[in-house]
Amino acid sequence: MRVIAEIKRHTGMPISGIGGAWTWRDAVEFMLLGAETVQYCTAVMFEGFKIINHLKKGLASYLERKGFTSVREIIGKSLPYIVSDYDKLPKRKVKSRIDLGKCIKCGACYTACNDGGHMAILFGDDRLPRVIEEKCVGCALCQQVCPVEDCIRMEVIE
Repeated sequence: MRVIAEIKRHTGMPISGIGGAWTWRDAVEFMLLGAETVQYCTAVMFEGFKIINHLKKGLASYLERKGFTSVREIIGKSLPYIVSDYDKLPKRKVKSRIDLGKCIKCGACYTACNDGGHMAILFGDDRLPRVIEEKCVGCALCQQVCPVEDCIRMEVIE
């Protein structure tokens, strides 16, 4: 979502929000950050086309509660509140720690980290993930996608 806000802020180009939208709330978040449209795929695959009525009702209810008369009124509404200069944000000094004894070698952490653009996890021939300390930004995405409880923890670095 940060990328949508940055593109909208710097280019003003029309944007379609994609990736992870499941509820009407997701659509609202995408639109508040500048997306004119929101695309749903996996949610429709799992829930079927009946989900569309739920999305429409939820969005209409939200707009009414907030006093908006059109979806167009919320597009980009949150942009003034988004911090774009990451150097000004406080730095969390945490790193990912993987318990190789618990690891089931599924590769979910590796895929998430690489797809997230950090590329801080190596996945060798032994299929065991290894964290590259210098590249780990402490986002905890690897921990969130890991199917094994307590296999990946975030450690505060002093």
